[in-house]
Amino acid sequence: MLLDRKKLKEILIELNHELQKKDIKAELFVVGGAAITLVYNSRRATRDVDAIFEPKMGVYDAAKEVANNHDFLNVNSKPQTMH
Repeated sequence: MLLDRKKLKEILIELNHELQKKDIKAELFVVGGAAITLVYNSRRATRDVDAIFEPKMGVYDAAKEVANNHDFLNVNSKPQTMH
């Protein structure tokens, strides 16, 4: 499934609602193609949402709930250092 800007926003809002239902306060930093699609709108779509987040297990659990309706979770995203 390709995720355009509108669909990405919908998924992130859904994730936020799921986190609120579970009473989880989280920080999520979207990176990669999803970030470019959301912020700059210069990329039409992406296949997944790469993110760095805390608390890991809380966000994983909430994302799994949302992923039941969408195929977007990339659990292999790694922090990168820029020199």
